[in-house]
Amino acid sequence: MTELEKLNAGEMEEVVGGTLPIPNAVKVITSGLYTVLHNTPENVMTNEIPGTRLYDGDIVIKTEQVKDNMTYVYVQKNGASGWIDNRALPQVFC
Repeated sequence: MTELEKLNAGEMEEVVGGTLPIPNAVKVITSGLYTVLHNTPENVMTNEIPGTRLYDGDIVIKTEQVKDNMTYVYVQKNGASGWIDNRALPQVFC
């Protein structure tokens, strides 16, 4: 079980509200469009996870899993996990 899965509802609300720091949390950068999560580290439409659109400012938690130009992340707003193109992730943590 990960640290995030151990949080109760009150603690999660504090995290989402920005009062609790989470290591490796970053805001997605999409240049006004959106990006999606993928179920494998290949950035192709056939492996997109339905219902996982991410927009500018959505918060994700980066993991240490990186392959080519993709990073595995956890999305706070919907509890989804998947691969995201590195171009949508800033190099500096927020």
